[in-house]
Amino acid sequence: MVAHAFPPENLAGAARPFRFSRYLPLFGYCPQILTASTQPLDEPPRNVQFVRDRVAASPPRSLPRLSEEALRRLLLPADTTLPWVIDAFRVVKRLMLEAPFAAVYSTFPPLGVHLLALLVKRRYGVPWVADFRDPLVGNPFRSTSGLPAMVDGLIERVIFRHADKIIGVTNRFVEDWGQRYPQLADKMHVIWNGFDPADPLTPLPLRPGPRKVLSHIGDIYGARSPFPVVASIRRLIQAGHLNSERILIRLIGEFESDTLSVCQSAFADLTRLGCLEYESRRVGLDEARSAIAQSDYLLLLDNNAKSIGQTVPSKLFEYIQVGRPIVALTAVDSPVSRILQQSGTPHVAVQPDMSIPEMDRRILALLRLPCNPVAPNAWFCQDFDAREQTAQLASILDSLLNTAPHPSRTSDES
Repeated sequence: MVAHAFPPENLAGAARPFRFSRYLPLFGYCPQILTASTQPLDEPPRNVQFVRDRVAASPPRSLPRLSEEALRRLLLPADTTLPWVIDAFRVVKRLMLEAPFAAVYSTFPPLGVHLLALLVKRRYGVPWVADFRDPLVGNPFRSTSGLPAMVDGLIERVIFRHADKIIGVTNRFVEDWGQRYPQLADKMHVIWNGFDPADPLTPLPLRPGPRKVLSHIGDIYGARSPFPVVASIRRLIQAGHLNSERILIRLIGEFESDTLSVCQSAFADLTRLGCLEYESRRVGLDEARSAIAQSDYLLLLDNNAKSIGQTVPSKLFEYIQVGRPIVALTAVDSPVSRILQQSGTPHVAVQPDMSIPEMDRRILALLRLPCNPVAPNAWFCQDFDAREQTAQLASILDSLLNTAPHPSRTSDES
């Protein structure tokens, strides 16, 4: 399993490969993980191989960092892992000598993980499962024009030609792929993101005080901005529809500078009123989970520059487990909207291009919802259980390795 991000680091994309690695042994598979995430020095996991990303670890103005940055600006502006691929492949060669593995699974982003898996596929001929947590072509957070977009298109075609199976995290992925590669439809599968039943996130008592807290805990980047919701709350306060002493917006995570610039005026106004707390810093996993579980309302950012709904932020599955009201900034009929509608969780969905009166009406409706937690329904608990999703991955591996399906889990294992 090639996963650039992996626990214990609280990085985007770490949870999905971790869930798969936890439950694959139930289906007869022994995963070996290759990652750039630092592992505990005192007791490192025996099945995790840490390969340091020497470019990311180098000083900001060092020659390796500057050289890699120049290459990215020319060809791959969204990726920073190409030197890591070279180092990781050396580790793969050693592992193959010690205990040859039967298949390789890689999870994108970043793109380097798929390039590494392609090298393994070409060198050793093992089956390759390419997992996409985000799309490559058509990704609103990647360059969609010029040479970088051409390179992305070329690399995607190479991946789709050589990978034995291709997984997307929503049906929207597979629909888009099917239009571009109809001849490869039998390679394509959907395995959604979800939650780990061994590590549930349950609601905690709300913090005392007169203010109800609307939280977003995590990084804010690109066009994935809280500005439409923050601006709506400012308007509601200014119009007298909302008491400034009864609401607090908490935003904690690493902010891109452009995002802060867009929000600067609204942030300043709400901070003066005592309605906003924001900190630009990396948040640990325990702190993030605790803050989410103690919030009255939860903010989900699923917006992007193209106003299209393709992915499902992993926060959604945490939010639904907590069961308190959610405001989702997402596209119309996005996967996020459909999951919220079917899960039974109290919520409102808003779009960045929505009219101001309708936006304000929906935000006010959210803030009037009761904050009593609502347990997720049976549909959510069944469809997004990590054990069932891992069963799907195991079935794909079984088909590639021509092995009989592993017996179902016993009730004790469940």
